[in-house]
Amino acid sequence: MAGWSIDADVEEVAPEPIDVLLVSGTVTLANVDEVRQAYDRLARDAEAFGRPAPRVVALGVCAISGGPFWDSYAVVPGISELMPVHVSVPGCPPRPDAVLDALRDALHAAPRDAVFAAPRDAVHSEVVDG
Repeated sequence: MAGWSIDADVEEVAPEPIDVLLVSGTVTLANVDEVRQAYDRLARDAEAFGRPAPRVVALGVCAISGGPFWDSYAVVPGISELMPVHVSVPGCPPRPDAVLDALRDALHAAPRDAVFAAPRDAVHSEVVDG
């Protein structure tokens, strides 16, 4: 039976930067370093391509606030303690249409220096003109 192997001589090619990071489920103190390192690595890769850091989408009440485990000594009370969250999708579990809407919002969001409180047309004109 033939298998495959990874050739050590192959040069690694950097992938396109990732635009959105989805965080789902409870983040515990045991895995907080891995979650933060994943975000930092994606941000570094995006910067190498001259693009902004990935947008973070928190899926479900556990990612947003720790869920029913919020007061546990081993649970981070929300992913916003570790990284900026751009879109939060409430629910346990979140509705599929809400997840799709959140992905659309994260992918088509205005640049971070735009004013998010302004009406959509005003933000769009600032981004296009400025």
